[in-house]
Amino acid sequence: IDEFDKMDMRDQVAIHEAMEQQTISITKAGIQATLNARTSVLAAANPINGRYDRSKSLKANVAMTPPIMSRFDLFFVIVDECNEVSDYNIAKHIVNVHRLKDEALHPEYSTEVVQKYIRFARTLLPRITPEARRVMVQQYRQLRQSDATGLSKASYRITVRQLESMIRLSEALARLHCDDKIEPKYVHEACRLLRKSIIHVEAHDLELEDVAMPAPTPAGSEADLSSTRADEAEAEAEAAKRKYITVPAAKFQSVVTLLVRHLRQLEDAAAAAAEAEGGADGALAPGERGEMRKADLITWYLREHCQHIKEEAALVQEARVVRLIINHMINPDHGDNVLVAIGRAPAVEGEELYPDDDQILIVRPNYGE
Repeated sequence: IDEFDKMDMRDQVAIHEAMEQQTISITKAGIQATLNARTSVLAAANPINGRYDRSKSLKANVAMTPPIMSRFDLFFVIVDECNEVSDYNIAKHIVNVHRLKDEALHPEYSTEVVQKYIRFARTLLPRITPEARRVMVQQYRQLRQSDATGLSKASYRITVRQLESMIRLSEALARLHCDDKIEPKYVHEACRLLRKSIIHVEAHDLELEDVAMPAPTPAGSEADLSSTRADEAEAEAEAAKRKYITVPAAKFQSVVTLLVRHLRQLEDAAAAAAEAEGGADGALAPGERGEMRKADLITWYLREHCQHIKEEAALVQEARVVRLIINHMINPDHGDNVLVAIGRAPAVEGEELYPDDDQILIVRPNYGE
């Protein structure tokens, strides 16, 4: 199907059943029949405005509805990039085909051999082995977990349809190798194809505002109260002199993923503990929902993921970057608003904190849905 994005919406809806259930229902002259769909769908579509925007997801680049996109097993984005070598080879091949016709083509296998191979492969009915079944379940769980964080930026949500796609691709790979059993290696390759077809957004580096942090002061001291107004005045005076720290997109995404995953693990553990104690209704009191103080979250990240940093100055800078990323995640003006501050933790006598490090944070309940 060429120009799939320009297909009439009624025609797109008509092939929903064929692509999902592999059947076609026909009602003519009072006769109802259900036929098996034995044709694979290979579709090509053009991006909106004729150019693929790498800063947007696939679904934002193509005029296709999510239901029809979720019914395709694989997506491949072909971008026409300028490359001197590939452009030369393409132009040379096209010119040779116009000049020499069929003599310009030298295929390794003839059309008759390929047709016989395909006809034979279609007769095979490979069976799933117990080892392949376990690999399928494991790979599907990993796909779901990466999608549950809401950070995978996939073209579509990972659902049971992608598990069915994995089964179909595994069967196809077994037929491709003329094998009557679906081995784990076929499942791994099918999962690799699925992961590669989940188009990720090419994100740009982030410019995070590096607000000058005053030196931490002991919590609960009178110096905090007396210096608050002076600090606010100083902050207003320095507002025009604020600097920005450039954080690579990969670094930002990695930190966000780790923080969200840790907080959700705390939430799951708190919910399981409450259910074990008889609170099956799932109602959790404040302090029992797996929330975490910002200062403790930064300390956890440095302890678990910055063990390779030995110099104190580099560790302080890393903590500063993580603090700015968390502030970005809390700010509702910055896109997803990943984290929510639900209050402030009681001050601990003698503990030194930066401003707002006493905020209690949780993952926004509907984040990633």
